[in-house]
Amino acid sequence: MAVNTWAGDPKTTTAMPERVTKTLAVGCLWLCATFAQAATATLSPPDLADLDPQVRHAVAEFERIVTDRDLDAFERHIAADAKMSFGGDGPGAAGLREVWNPQRPDTELWRELDRIVALGGVQSSENGKLVWSAPYPAFAGPDDLYEDPFSTFIVTGTRVALRSAPDAGADVLARVDYAVLNSDCEGTEHWICVRWDGRPAYVHESVVRSPVDHRLSMEIADGDWKIAYFVAGD
Repeated sequence: MAVNTWAGDPKTTTAMPERVTKTLAVGCLWLCATFAQAATATLSPPDLADLDPQVRHAVAEFERIVTDRDLDAFERHIAADAKMSFGGDGPGAAGLREVWNPQRPDTELWRELDRIVALGGVQSSENGKLVWSAPYPAFAGPDDLYEDPFSTFIVTGTRVALRSAPDAGADVLARVDYAVLNSDCEGTEHWICVRWDGRPAYVHESVVRSPVDHRLSMEIADGDWKIAYFVAGD
């Protein structure tokens, strides 16, 4: 005869509901994370195949210059009036030297350009010239994608962990793909605090980008290209 262990067996009457409760809790967390991800705006990287051949050629040359750390070649491609900062620094190659001290072995210039190259950019046109602007989180997407660029961070990968604390071993609250996240809480040195499903969550700085981080734009015309600006902030 079958025994109803759910209702009558003292060895299982507490264990079974506990397992069910845990299963329901995990399922609820998964559903909440799924719905939160679905409601979150995203910004995916652009497709390189969409670039005009002239732009692809210019970008490939720019990438080679960055890889080779060729300062002379880079400065030759900076327009004389190119903006290098929103401060009092001068324009053009001289402004680049003021801001970045590129001759120094500890300059951050090449590491920042490495990040920009890795993320890629978007193509547009201005005054009859082709323009390539990078990295894409600063230029892609509609104008109303976010309200405040200074409190916005774009996730630049897939299945990026949002954690309960600023620690690589902390619980994962959700994994997101190219999400546009809002920061209204205090982070730490290497962790950005963002708002996720109504609560603080933490994402490592290496997998997000602010729209007001360093960005550049180059104009391509007549087989040549020039950096029009290379700035951060607003």
